[in-house]
Amino acid sequence: MAQHYQHEGRQVTVFPQFCAPTVEQAADYVDNGDLYIGTRAEVRHIQHDFTSYQDFPYEFVIVGNKIYDDNARPKPFVYNIVNRKMTHFAKIFGATRPHWIVMEVCDRRNTLRDVYFCPREHVTFHEIHTTR
Repeated sequence: MAQHYQHEGRQVTVFPQFCAPTVEQAADYVDNGDLYIGTRAEVRHIQHDFTSYQDFPYEFVIVGNKIYDDNARPKPFVYNIVNRKMTHFAKIFGATRPHWIVMEVCDRRNTLRDVYFCPREHVTFHEIHTTR
């Protein structure tokens, strides 16, 4: 994603990523964003292939864990949801927040979490451009 925004001529800072040594310590390793593009941006990866609105497999696009987003300071300007092949992404602007819904989702650890979802009609879809 950093290369995509650099390709658009934007100044991008990539924040370091740290992994918690245990699941119990995960809350101590929550970051303050993945990229800085003149403001905060989040990058999330999902295990689905999509290239556009038409072939996105769901009515709603996941934004992220509600508790983490509610506590985020500053709030992300944009959320980038990258497809499995890392060729396309869904862009969700923070300004669409009034349209988000909360659904309870069971995560990989079989724990129920409140998660924000954005209706697909408030999402734009893009190809990732990188320099090669």
